[in-house]
Amino acid sequence: MRAGTPSDWTQWTHVAEISLESGDEKYGKLTLVPQIYDISRRELNDIRIIASDGLQIPYVLFRASDKSSIEEFYPAELNRGVTTTGAASLTVDFGKQEIKDAISVNTEGNNFRRRVEVEGSNDNIDFLTLMKKGYVFAVPHNGGAQKFQSINLPRNDFRYLRISVYPDGIETVTISKIHAWRKKEVVAPRQLVEMVPLGQQEDQEKQSSMFIYDLQFQNLPLTEIKLDTADESFYRYVTIEGRDQATRKIEISGEDNRQRFREVEVPWRYITSGTIYKYQTNEGDYGGSTSLSIGGKAVPRYIRVAIKNYDDKPLSITSVRGQMLPHELVFPRPNDNKCTVYIGCANARPPKYDLQHTLRQPQSVRAGSVSIVNIRPNTLFREAPGPVTAWTEKHQVIFRLVLVAAVLVLGGFIVRSLKSILSQKNQGQ
Repeated sequence: MRAGTPSDWTQWTHVAEISLESGDEKYGKLTLVPQIYDISRRELNDIRIIASDGLQIPYVLFRASDKSSIEEFYPAELNRGVTTTGAASLTVDFGKQEIKDAISVNTEGNNFRRRVEVEGSNDNIDFLTLMKKGYVFAVPHNGGAQKFQSINLPRNDFRYLRISVYPDGIETVTISKIHAWRKKEVVAPRQLVEMVPLGQQEDQEKQSSMFIYDLQFQNLPLTEIKLDTADESFYRYVTIEGRDQATRKIEISGEDNRQRFREVEVPWRYITSGTIYKYQTNEGDYGGSTSLSIGGKAVPRYIRVAIKNYDDKPLSITSVRGQMLPHELVFPRPNDNKCTVYIGCANARPPKYDLQHTLRQPQSVRAGSVSIVNIRPNTLFREAPGPVTAWTEKHQVIFRLVLVAAVLVLGGFIVRSLKSILSQKNQGQ
C-alpha cells in the first residue's frame, strides 16, 4: 500500500533513516524519540515516511493508553465497637465472597493521622490480618480539610472485613462509612525524561520556593513529574508552569525604515497544580505522594516548579524527574526494509491515508522492531519566502517626502491657475 508524494521535500527541515530489523511481520512500529517532538509541529502532522522509490508510505499515529476498570462495593454494617486500645472498630459484610484490593475508610475530623488495621474472615468468627499499618489522614485546607482515606489491600475475597482505626493522640474516633473496590489496570510503559536543573530561588513575598528545569526538548508529552526530597514529613501545594524561551524580540516601529527590536520576558504558562505530602508513622515507616499528574499533554521546554511553603522552612529537593508516554507510528514495511523519514514543515497539512481507516487497532498489530537513526538537517531545505513588503512600506520616509512634494507642486499649480483666471476676468471688465 502506497500513497502519493509531494513534488519535492524542500520545505522539510530534517531527515533521518529508519532501521528495520529483518522479519516476516507485515508492519513496522516506530516509537517517537524526544528530538522528533522538538523538530515537529505540536500536532505531529508534518511527519512523512518515504520508501526507496520515493513514494510515501502510509502510517497510523497513535499513543498507547492505560487501561483500567473499577468495580465498587458498599458492604452492610454489622458491628461497631471500641477495642481495649481505644480504636474504633467496624465489621462489614459484602454478602458473599468478593475479590477486592482497596478500601476507603471515612472518619470524622479535619486534622489527623490515624493508623488503620484491616482483618478478613469468611465466617465472621476467625479473622486473619490483612494489613496492620494502613493510614488515613486529613490536612486543614481553605477552611475545611483535604482528606486521604483510600488504602490499598492485599488482593482478597473475604466476605467480612473488620476495620480498626486507632486514635491520633487523645481523641475519640468515629468511622463514618466504608466502601471497597477492585481494580484492573494495565499501565502503558513510560519513558524517563531528564530534567536538567537551571536554578533555584526563594520568593519571600509569595512564601514559595522556585525551581527551574530544562527538558532539553519542547512539546514532550509528559504524564507526570515526581519530586524527590530529603524531608521526612510535609504537606505542600505545588504549581507547575512552563515556557519555551526566557525572552522574545518585539519589533519597534519608527519613522525610518530601519528595523529595531526590544527584548521582553516571556510569561510562564500554567500547566498543573496539586499537593505533595509525606509522613512518618509511629512505627517508623513512611508514606505519602510526591508526584503530580500532567496528563500526557505537550509541555514547553522549560519547567518552573513553585512550592508554597507558607511559614514552614523550604523543602530540600534532591531531584525532579519526568515521565512521558510517547507516540508510535505503525506502517507497512517496504519489501527492501529501507525507508526515510522527513520531519518538520511549517505549512504541512495533516496526511490522509486509507490505512488510518482500515487499521482499527494499531496498538495490537504484530509489528517488527523499528528505530530511527541519524536525525540531521535536510540539505534540500529551502525556507519558504515570506510575504512581499510593498515599496511604500519599506521606504516610508521617502514615500512621505515624495507625497509632500507632490502636494506642494499640485498646490502651486492650483494657485497659479486661480491667479490666471482672476487676472483674465479683471481684464475683461
